[in-house]
Amino acid sequence: MKAHRELARRTLGCLAAALTSIALLVLPTATTAHAASPCTSDNPPDWCFEEPGDWMYDPTGTLSSAVRSPGGVTVSGHAVDPDGGPVTVGITVGGALVGSLTADQSGAFSGFVSVPTATGTVCAVATNIGMGVDAGIGCSSLTVGHDPIGGLDVYTGNGTSVILKGWTLDPDTTDPIQVTVNYAGTDYGPFTANVSRPDVATAHPGYGAYHGYEITFTPPVLYGCNFAFQVKSLNVGGGTDSYPGGYFCS
Repeated sequence: MKAHRELARRTLGCLAAALTSIALLVLPTATTAHAASPCTSDNPPDWCFEEPGDWMYDPTGTLSSAVRSPGGVTVSGHAVDPDGGPVTVGITVGGALVGSLTADQSGAFSGFVSVPTATGTVCAVATNIGMGVDAGIGCSSLTVGHDPIGGLDVYTGNGTSVILKGWTLDPDTTDPIQVTVNYAGTDYGPFTANVSRPDVATAHPGYGAYHGYEITFTPPVLYGCNFAFQVKSLNVGGGTDSYPGGYFCS
C-alpha cells in the first residue's frame, strides 16, 4: 500500500511539471509597453528610411535671435542632444569662440556674451554629449562691429557759422561719445553727443537715448564747397574712429 501511494505521488508530480511546460510554450509572455515609433505612423519622417549612423546622435537646435548689446551680443535659441542634456552652446563671432551658454532641461538657452574685439557674423555651435559630434545650429544676420555708428540729420550754414544735428554711439558702451568736425584740414571740437534722441533709443535697445548732438561753430573762413566737412565719431574700446555722417559742404 505504501509503495502504491509513493508511485501515485510521483506520477502526479510528473504530470504537473508537464502541464507547466506546456503552459509556458502556449501562453504569451508579458512585455513592457513602449511608445509607438514615429516610423510606424502613417507619415513617417524621412530619417526612418536612412541608414543608421553617428549623425543620429548629434545635437540639434536653432539660433533664434542675436541682438547687439553694449559690449557684446544677447542671444537665444534651443539645443538638445539625443544622449541627454543639458547642452552647452558655444557662441562664435566671425568664427572665433567668444563665450558659451547652457541650455535648460527643455533645451532653451538665452543670455549675454561679451565680445571685446571679435567682428563678423554671430553663430552658435551645440556641444555633443556621448556619441556623435558637435553641430552648428545656425547663424544670425547680425554682423558685430566695434566702430561708432550714427548719422548726420541736419546741416545748415548762415554764411559765417555752421549748425550740425545728428547722432552717434559706440556699440561697446552706453555712455555718450565725442565727435569732432573736420573742415579744411582742421579739427573742431571735441563735442559730446549727449542730446536726448528717443528715436535712437528705440532703434538701438539697451543703449539709451542720450546720443544726439547739436553743434554750432564758426570756422575762421568758409570756403564754400572747395572743402568738405566731416563729422568724426571718436571710438571707445575695440574698433577705430569713424565718419558715420559722411561728407557735406556749405
